[in-house]
Amino acid sequence: MVMSRAKVTPLKQLSIPRLELMAAVLGVRLSQTVRENHTFSISRVVFWVDAEVVLSWIRSDQRRYKQFVGFHIGEILSSTRIADWWWVPTKLNVADQLTKWGKDPKIHPNSSWIKGPQFLYISEEGWPKKNLPPANMTEELRVHLLLHDVKVPANLVDADRFSKWTV
Repeated sequence: MVMSRAKVTPLKQLSIPRLELMAAVLGVRLSQTVRENHTFSISRVVFWVDAEVVLSWIRSDQRRYKQFVGFHIGEILSSTRIADWWWVPTKLNVADQLTKWGKDPKIHPNSSWIKGPQFLYISEEGWPKKNLPPANMTEELRVHLLLHDVKVPANLVDADRFSKWTV
């Protein structure tokens, strides 16, 4: 482990999908910090997330979503590739040890918090996989409302202005 971070939910109430999105953004920022402040070469970065909706948003066109989601997806995609994002089951998500499974995570040299989950030590074919929901999910879609106000005059042509109808 090079660096880790946990964050408390903001006081302003946000939906769970938005909080998961903020966690993904935090992961991207953390990755950038590590790359900028260390001299060792990093050949590949993999981001793990257990929120299916976030993965769907990342694989979608961010311009379709409300400003909050679109802005954060844009930040994620400006620094990462879609192929860098993988799904992990909640029970195998090491980050949840700090927030969901107890207040006192076991942080010792051989813990999954320090070494990562066991599946990372096997080939990529053995990593968790799931059929993800389709891209462009309907949550947080931008509302498109078009209003037209058409005024049609009673008489399109004022017949009193002309002396004859033919030229």
